Amino acid sequence: MHIKKETGRAGIRGFTLIELSIVLVIIGMLVGVIVGGQSLLHQAALRAVIRDLQSYQTAVNTFRNQYDASPGDFSTASTFWAGATNGSGDMRIGCTNVSSAANMAANCIEPVLAWRQLSLSTIVPSNYSGVAGAGTAASPFFVPRRNIPASKIMDGAGYVIYYDDATYLNSYNAHVILLGASLTTGLGFTRSVISPVDARTLDEKIDDRQRDTGKLRAITGGSPTGACNGGTAATSGNYDLTNITNACILYWLLD
Repeated sequence: MHIKKETGRAGIRGFTLIELSIVLVIIGMLVGVIVGGQSLLHQAALRAVIRDLQSYQTAVNTFRNQYDASPGDFSTASTFWAGATNGSGDMRIGCTNVSSAANMAANCIEPVLAWRQLSLSTIVPSNYSGVAGAGTAASPFFVPRRNIPASKIMDGAGYVIYYDDATYLNSYNAHVILLGASLTTGLGFTRSVISPVDARTLDEKIDDRQRDTGKLRAITGGSPTGACNGGTAATSGNYDLTNITNACILYWLLD
């Protein structure tokens, strides 16, 4: 008896509906795990911001109590740590002109020295260089992990301590910790790093829920997507809770 060989695709079994359903369920579960994992990481980054601000506040207060000076402004630092650069001793962690690289080098070095002196004192354990960048796009003045602490909230984000008054930005007339990132020019550190929604979440947890009052303040930063503030006026104390993109920089008032 002659048996004819099968040709073509006859006899090839496809997936059943049950098998396809199982595959779709597995894909859905994987997507859920990925999305849920991203959410957990984001919430962890927000909690890290709270810990950072509070721990750096404690570090500055501890330094002041031990040395009777603010970190970065400490005028006799070299007598405690060989090779350390002294601050001006004018009671302010000065940063008064960010209009050019030369001006920043001359007038904004104390915020860089602040983290160096905190690390030399071992109050802050990380080793920050105390050396500013060139203030260019290729070599920003402030560099997270090199001369200032980094933040987990966004790649490139970090913390700068300085005295904020009318010569710089907001006229808070207080020492602040700024959470921001370098502008594309490499000069200022005011690029937006956090959304208004997330900023409001932080404000609700540690302050008064208002954008422009209390210890935690927020303004629209550089290169924002939308605005940080809600309402029609730039001075509105509300956060724009319809905006989930990075539009804000944060200030934590120390004084």
